[in-house]
Amino acid sequence: MDYCECGAGDSYWINRLRACIADLTRCIDQEKRKMMAEMSFAGSAPEGDANGLASYVAQLLAEPKALIPAVVILDTKSTKIDHATGSRTPTIRIRRIEVVLPEDRKAVARILARALERRTGKAVLPLELEDQIEEAFGLVDREHPESDDDSA
Repeated sequence: MDYCECGAGDSYWINRLRACIADLTRCIDQEKRKMMAEMSFAGSAPEGDANGLASYVAQLLAEPKALIPAVVILDTKSTKIDHATGSRTPTIRIRRIEVVLPEDRKAVARILARALERRTGKAVLPLELEDQIEEAFGLVDREHPESDDDSA
């Protein structure tokens, strides 16, 4: 049965509605990615007991290129609004930061990998990223790398 003077039936309007919903979903996803990509960090570390990095200053100075895994708790300190474009940019504040203990690194590395996989939708991590995670969490012995030789 036609519901439109132009002769278009139900299936036409259902397909048009589906196309509009798909377009709207794409636009919303693009805006979410745009909003998520734009953020800044507050320039100061947490004060007092909340700054778990304070006891690692000597190590940071001695090994400036070392990757040190840490767990952080964040919030939004403020939001910058561009009234011309309507864009909003959060300023992220680190409320607490703690260095991951060596005995906890393997478990935290798995948690990080799971979170990354969920966020990106990729089940397999790129090799470079996997290497960085393993190095950061001390899961790779750089002094004695495993041999690729099967003759052992």
